[in-house]
Amino acid sequence: MELSVRQLLLVGCVLLLPDVIKLVDTQLKLQTNINKTVVHFQTEGMARPDTFLKYKKNVPLMKRLTVCFRVYLLQVRDEDAILSYALEDEADELFIAFSFEEQALMVACCKEPMWMKLAMPVRIRTWISVCIALDLDDMKYHLASYGDVREGMIPTVKKADYVIRNGGLLILGQDQDVFDGGFNKFQSLRGDLSDLRIYDYVLPSALMTSYAECSIYINVLPMIDLEALESDFELVNVYYEEIPERVICSRNTNFTVILPEFRSFIASELVCHTLGGKLSLPQSNSDKNDLFQTVLPYGKECAEVASDNFWIGAIGNFDTQKWEHYLTKEPLSYTNFLGGGDNAIAENAKCATFIGHNFTMESEQGLWTAQGCFEERCAVCSFKKVAILKVRGLCAESEFDRRFFLSERNGSLSFSGVYYSEIIKNPPVTNEETGITNYGSWTLRRIDKPEMTATMEMESPRHYPIGLNTWIIKNGKCGKSKATLVLTSCEDHQFSCSDGGCISIDYRCDSESTCRDGSDEDGCSYLYVKKNYDITSPPPRLRGVAVKISLHMNIKSIKKIDLPNFNFVCEIEMVLQWIDARVKVQYLNIIDEINVVPQNEYPWVPKLEYSGDENTVSDAVTTKSRMVVLRRSSPLGDNDQIVQESLAFDARKSPLLLKEELTVSTVCLYDLQAFPFDTQTCTI
Repeated sequence: MELSVRQLLLVGCVLLLPDVIKLVDTQLKLQTNINKTVVHFQTEGMARPDTFLKYKKNVPLMKRLTVCFRVYLLQVRDEDAILSYALEDEADELFIAFSFEEQALMVACCKEPMWMKLAMPVRIRTWISVCIALDLDDMKYHLASYGDVREGMIPTVKKADYVIRNGGLLILGQDQDVFDGGFNKFQSLRGDLSDLRIYDYVLPSALMTSYAECSIYINVLPMIDLEALESDFELVNVYYEEIPERVICSRNTNFTVILPEFRSFIASELVCHTLGGKLSLPQSNSDKNDLFQTVLPYGKECAEVASDNFWIGAIGNFDTQKWEHYLTKEPLSYTNFLGGGDNAIAENAKCATFIGHNFTMESEQGLWTAQGCFEERCAVCSFKKVAILKVRGLCAESEFDRRFFLSERNGSLSFSGVYYSEIIKNPPVTNEETGITNYGSWTLRRIDKPEMTATMEMESPRHYPIGLNTWIIKNGKCGKSKATLVLTSCEDHQFSCSDGGCISIDYRCDSESTCRDGSDEDGCSYLYVKKNYDITSPPPRLRGVAVKISLHMNIKSIKKIDLPNFNFVCEIEMVLQWIDARVKVQYLNIIDEINVVPQNEYPWVPKLEYSGDENTVSDAVTTKSRMVVLRRSSPLGDNDQIVQESLAFDARKSPLLLKEELTVSTVCLYDLQAFPFDTQTCTI
C-alpha cells in the first residue's frame, strides 16, 4: 500500500502524539520567535463587499477535512464570514462564519444542505483560535476553541452521500451567495486573519487542542496554508504584515486607557467605573515601568497642572496610616512613594498620584505622591477585558448600534459600535457671529451611512457621552430630531444612574437615594396609564371572565348611636383588591407597602354605595385612602427602548390593593316597644 506524504505525516503524528505532548522544550513547543502572516480586512471600518482573499488553486474532493484559523474581530457583522467555498450549483459547498449575536460558529457544507450552529464564545478585540473538523463518512464534527474540545453528530435533512466536491472557488473574508459573487457587506469580515490551515483529513484531537490553546507549534503540513499568501491567493483590498506568533497567541486581555482631562479623584473613579474599568494600580516595579511607558505619550498634556499628573487606585487610611486599594480597602504590599517608604497620610492628602512624564529626573519617573482628593489630575483606567457599553432609548427602527466598546481615533478616546457605528469626539468650534467657542461635541454615526448622525454638545471639556444626555438627530429612522439616550456599562439586573454609575436594580425606587446623583428615585411611578385610558370604565373581561373584586370590611368603632333620629355613626375600613390589565406596572418592591400610588394617579376604582335599613341611603366620608401595587411575579424582560431600566411587571399578575377609612352615617329603624329590654339590629 502506498501512502502520500501528507498521509505519512499524519500517521507519524498519530504514532508520536504522546511524545509530542511531552516535548515542552523542543522545536514543537510554541516558538515565540516565529512570525505569522496577518491579513487585515476592512481596516477603515466600513462594511464593504469587496475586501477578500481569493484562492487561486484547485480544491480537491474531500470526505474529511479540518479548518484551523486565528481571527481578531475589530467589529462584527450580521455574519462574520471566515471561509466561503462555492460551486456553480451550490454557494455553500463549505461555509464557516461567526454569529456574534448567537455566540456561535456556523458551519454549512455540501450540495445536500447541512447547517450547524455550534455554541462558543465570540469575543471582540481578542484573538480567537478555532479548529473545526468534519468527518462526512461518520457524520461527526470535532470543534476545538478556547481550550475546549467537543464532538457530536452532524445534523442532516435527509440521507445522502455527503462530500465536498472539487472544482469550486475558495474565498476568505466574504460569503459567496453565488459562485464568485453575490457578496454582501453584512456577511463579511472586519478584522485580522492569521494562520489559516486546511487539511484534507481530520486532525487528531490533541493537535486541534494544541492549536486552539497555542500550546504546541504544529508543523504538520496543511493542504491550504495562509502562509503561502503571495503565491496562492489573490488579494482584493486587503493588506498584510508579519506579527510574532507570541502576540497572536497571548491570552492577556488587559488594557489601559488614559483619560487626559483634569478631574478630582472621585470624579476620575466614577468615569473609570462608568466606562467599565477601574483606576490602575501598579503592584510591582515591573507594573510601574509598564504603566510609565503607557502614560508617557500623555505626560506633557497631563502635566500642565502638576508634575504628579495621574491618579492611581491607592487611598490612604488616616486612622491606620496604611495605604489601601481604593475599592477593596486591602492594605498594599507595594508602594513607590517619592522619598521612599509609605508617605505619611494626612486628612487633606490621602489620594495617590503617579509621576508619568519625562520632564523630571529619571529617578523620580513613575514615583507616587500623596495629594488631596479634590485636586485635579488625569486618570489611568485599567480593563480586564473589552467592556461593552449599551445605548438605551433608541427606537426599534433605529439603525445605530446599541452596543459599543472603547477604542481610539486620532489619539482621542472614542467608542466603536459592535456592528456598524461609532461615537467620535469633535474639537471645539467658534461661532462666527458671537465669537463664543464651545467645548466640542460627540457624534454618533453609521460608518457606512455618514449622513445619519446624532450629536451631543459637551457641557465641559470633561463631558463624555456616558450616562443620560440629549442628542440632536439627523436623518434617523425614529422620526425625531431630538432624543434622550443613556450610554451605560451597567450589566443585567443593574440600574443606570443619570451620571453613568451603576447600582442594583433592587435599589430603584426604594425611597432611599443610592445613585450619587439621586437619580434612582426620580420618576418613581409604580403605576401609570396610557393616554387613552378611560378612568370611568371598569377593566375588561379577561378571557371572558369578569374581573373579580375582593372586598373586606372592618368596623373599627361605633362613634355615635342617635336614638331620637334613628341613626348611628361608625368608622369602617374597606379593603378592595382587583386586577386591571390596562395599566402599566414597574419598579415594584418586594415590600408591598412601599409601592404606593398617589391619589392623583389612581386608575379606575370600584365605586361603593353604603345603605342602611330597608336600603336607605347612608352618608359616607372618606377620611383616608391608600393604594398600593402588589408584587406577585418576577419582572419582565428589559426593554432597551426605554431610556433607563424599567423593571416592568405583568399587570395581570400585579393586584391593586385599596385601603380606605370612612366615617359612615346610616339609618337604623329602631323598634322601641320593648326598649331598653331588647336587642336592636342595624344593617349597613
